[in-house]
Amino acid sequence: MATQLLDFEHVAVEDAIARDLPFRAWPVPLRLAAAGEAARRGGGELLAHSLLGAAISALAVLIDVANGIGTEGLRLRGLIVMPAFLLAAALAHIIPPRWRMSAYALPMAAFAASSVLLGNFAAPTIAEGYVSGAALSVGVIALFLPLRTLDLLCAEAISCAAMLIAYLSHHPLSELRAPGLTIFMVIACFALSPLAARINRFKDRNFLLALRTRLAQEELLAANDALRKMSECDALTGLANRRSFERIFDESFNASLDAGLPVAVLMIDIDRFKRFNDDYGHQAGDECIRAVAQVIGREAEAAGSIAARYGGEEFIVVAPSAAGGAALHLSERIRARVSELAIAVKHDEAATVSVGVTVSIGIAVGAPRTVRRKDLIEHADQALYAAKHAGRNRVAMHARPAAADRVAKTPRLGDLRGAGGNA
Repeated sequence: MATQLLDFEHVAVEDAIARDLPFRAWPVPLRLAAAGEAARRGGGELLAHSLLGAAISALAVLIDVANGIGTEGLRLRGLIVMPAFLLAAALAHIIPPRWRMSAYALPMAAFAASSVLLGNFAAPTIAEGYVSGAALSVGVIALFLPLRTLDLLCAEAISCAAMLIAYLSHHPLSELRAPGLTIFMVIACFALSPLAARINRFKDRNFLLALRTRLAQEELLAANDALRKMSECDALTGLANRRSFERIFDESFNASLDAGLPVAVLMIDIDRFKRFNDDYGHQAGDECIRAVAQVIGREAEAAGSIAARYGGEEFIVVAPSAAGGAALHLSERIRARVSELAIAVKHDEAATVSVGVTVSIGIAVGAPRTVRRKDLIEHADQALYAAKHAGRNRVAMHARPAAADRVAKTPRLGDLRGAGGNA
């Protein structure tokens, strides 16, 4: 039902409940949802009903024995009725929904007709009891069949016809009590049909109420999911925020620890952003941050890494299971793509110019077994400052303890476009 809940709006369910609409007046998606729910339950219900029918048939043989017709009862019920119920039980989960009415009706009709026939073999004092008992059993059983009203009437009609044929084949209407028993059989079979229809209405209403609850739960879950995403995403850039990053970083660090693989952290800062903000205004500054964030997010995702806004104009990327070479390659791609950006800013009231920006990136790579989480971030921050001091628009990797500091100097791709440039 969960997948079908999206096929119609909540208002359709509320309208059907408020107006107490019958099933035939429901919107098509609502009827399809109910039919789908019934189809999913149908196999189990048919199996239970068929096994119960077989058990009742077996008990009925004991009654036949007590009434002196055990041999006839065993032949009819043991060779026809019980196999019919057991066959329906065996096929319960593979019978298509459109054939389930027949799977209910035919064994029930066989049970009723066999009871009427057995009445022909019984003593006159109990023969009518077999006939009336069979008719009453059909009417009562119909109350428990999980069928729509029209299918239920068809099942009752099949059983009634089978009983009438079985009875009238041995008792012509000219007999004294034959007309009365015939009328009784018809009335008994259908007398409880209005009650069965009413029960179906209650079932339909319960379905609507349950569906309304399910829809409300789905809406609540969707709202909670949206709130969760809002709490984990940076509103300006759409990247993970710092709190979300810390959780992601812990998970990545632990995964790398379990796998015995290194983890890389990239600390990224927009060069001379304060000057950019002062020269072109906060609105242009926000656009600059968004543009850089898009580049970082796109490149990090392509590399299987996670990017976050760390604060202000600073970003951080965690690359699980990444060695130094892979982290350096990712950093260079980010730096190069950012340097190709052209941020549209107002030069004066009438003109707009494109301004380039650059980023500096610090890398720290370590094996989780030999370095702590906070140390890895501190090392990346130290490498970032090394890149800044080395001239900006470049990547620096934090040196291993046994090596001297080194800065991965990368050639500039050209002069920045427009006013402002890269100082």
